Amino acid sequence: MTTIGSKRMFTVGLFMTGVTAILFGFLNLLPAGSLFFWASLVIRCLEALGDACFVTSSFAISAKCFPGRIATVVVSWANGSSRPGLGKE
Repeated sequence: MTTIGSKRMFTVGLFMTGVTAILFGFLNLLPAGSLFFWASLVIRCLEALGDACFVTSSFAISAKCFPGRIATVVVSWANGSSRPGLGKE
């Protein structure tokens, strides 16, 4: 990330995640069988790579914006991302 930069990694990762999520929605147009399986596997792997890029760089950007409150940023992010799974708004 030091070579690419956190802002560029965030942008590329977010773009990659968005494009692959859209592509995954069109997989139902492929015929069932080996092609569908491998296409879905490759698209999900690329989506995971993009997600890893933008989530990791978002932590780096947050730590740079709030240098004295890194623990608060991490707890806020964890709380905000886990509450919808619990059925709370």
